Amino acid sequence: MELALLRIFKTITEEQSLSAAADRLNYAQSNISARLKVLEIELDCSLFTRSKRGMFLTESGEKLLPHAVEMLEREAEIRSEMKRENLPGHVNLGVPDTFLRTYLAQVLDQWIKAHKGAKVRVKTGYSHEIVDDLTSRVIDIGVITGRERPKQFHLIKAFPDELCLVTPKNIGQKDLKKLGVLQAMRLGDACFFGQAVMEISTKYGSGLQAQANLFSIESILQCIQVGLGYSVFPRSLMEKHPMASQVAVHDYPGRKKFSYFKVCLHSRADSQLVRELSKYL
Repeated sequence: MELALLRIFKTITEEQSLSAAADRLNYAQSNISARLKVLEIELDCSLFTRSKRGMFLTESGEKLLPHAVEMLEREAEIRSEMKRENLPGHVNLGVPDTFLRTYLAQVLDQWIKAHKGAKVRVKTGYSHEIVDDLTSRVIDIGVITGRERPKQFHLIKAFPDELCLVTPKNIGQKDLKKLGVLQAMRLGDACFFGQAVMEISTKYGSGLQAQANLFSIESILQCIQVGLGYSVFPRSLMEKHPMASQVAVHDYPGRKKFSYFKVCLHSRADSQLVRELSKYL
């Protein structure tokens, strides 16, 4: 028994009309009618009754329907499984260090478990570097933050996030004027969050001369922990970071245009790879 015949049978059942089923399957109505007849001859029974209101299942048709649905669903599962096996053996991913452990750790773990033998190659960098890497095909998928809105890429998913101010534990929300004697610490010159750090530095009087550029989240948090400075990070990061309990986390006290932003997953174009990865997001 051909699956194509069962697909036609199921479609007629849903549409209750030969012409509607033909339109849906992009077949000629005469072809649909002839193939239904082949199925009825093969099963030696009539599957539909015809009336002015449409086509309805006979008792034999009612018996066949659940088996047809099961067989077609199984076919779809097999096709999906084979497509997964034919995916590329690795994915090149570009992501800012601040978001690797928050948005993607669980996704990557699920991806690797579902695609045995697949490898994920991760490259960290700033958003503008990730845009360049996507454009030059160095990476397949990139995580972009801040105000970067590259229209030339396919948007997989966007996650809302917000900034928070991170200070030594002895500074409360009402004591932020004390920041004037501390160093403002940024994660490199080009980081989106560096702009927010500069705003806080200007607002509370520490100034450009009291800013320090460091190149890892841990080094900044360690400096904050011992009372040397303050910084700005995504709240999603601080909610999961193991050092969060050793510092104070405040609402961002600057302008709202810095407070809320989106973390966007982009790819060069829609593809089977992207559709598969999207299932885990």
